[in-house]
Amino acid sequence: MAIKPPRDIDSAARARFVRSFGYPFIFFGAVAFLYGVYSNSFIGMLIGFLVAFVLSLVTAIVTTLITNQAGEMAGGILFGAGRSTVSQRERLEGFLSQVRYHKMKGEIETAFEKVNALLDQEPDYAEALFLRAQILAEVPEGRRQAEKDCKRVLELVPSSAAPLHRWATRLLSDMYHGRY
Repeated sequence: MAIKPPRDIDSAARARFVRSFGYPFIFFGAVAFLYGVYSNSFIGMLIGFLVAFVLSLVTAIVTTLITNQAGEMAGGILFGAGRSTVSQRERLEGFLSQVRYHKMKGEIETAFEKVNALLDQEPDYAEALFLRAQILAEVPEGRRQAEKDCKRVLELVPSSAAPLHRWATRLLSDMYHGRY
């Protein structure tokens, strides 16, 4: 099972599109109204408003495209230094955040599925192993695997000064003494 990031919805781009539609419509609508008044024709005024709507729509689309491109370029230069890719480590951290979210919400089964999919991609990812150990420690049938995961974390993070090493040691101790 491949983990897919959530779809990114750009509401700012939608807002820019709606904003860029209003002013041209008012301008072109006023021109259509004046055309209808001077031509003394109701049909002429309706046709003018239809043309105003189409012109406003085209103007909004073109303005939004130009604004989005310029904003994307400026954002890349100012904040990303032209970087257009996300590292493997950053993606893994993002997926791990999803697992933590589901665990926090009490959606243990979903969290377990996602952390397993993550460990399929990166089997020696110590943070994911520890998180799976935490999830499994909550289920009596999962304690044996939780112990294995904690011991693997201790192998991967040998320094007892590292927080992850201390957390795994504490989880093992809590499981051995029945506090978990």
